[in-house]
Amino acid sequence: MCHDPSALIRDVNHVPEVVEWFFVQKFPDLHDGGRQSTEGKLMSVDERAKEVETDFNEIDTDNDGFITVAELKKSMKDDPKVSEANIDAMVKWADENTDGKLTLAEYNKLVR
Repeated sequence: MCHDPSALIRDVNHVPEVVEWFFVQKFPDLHDGGRQSTEGKLMSVDERAKEVETDFNEIDTDNDGFITVAELKKSMKDDPKVSEANIDAMVKWADENTDGKLTLAEYNKLVR
């Protein structure tokens, strides 16, 4: 696993490793593949999907059904380990339709 994502971010092939590093830092109890909640209990697929949707809705502060880069940066502002460049790269990696914002499905790609 990457311990210095800023070194990897220069190489687009390593964006998934940066994403993994970021989410292990933000959600340490979920790094086992998303089967545990933040309380450490095992979750069904449906429970995990609901938790991801809840997180998505908390980040989507204007409730338009999308997470913008600005909303994601705001939600991560207290984590000094995640730079704005890392967030930009994560959104670019997950943004399948290249509209500059994340749908729930695209966000799920980041947190799965």
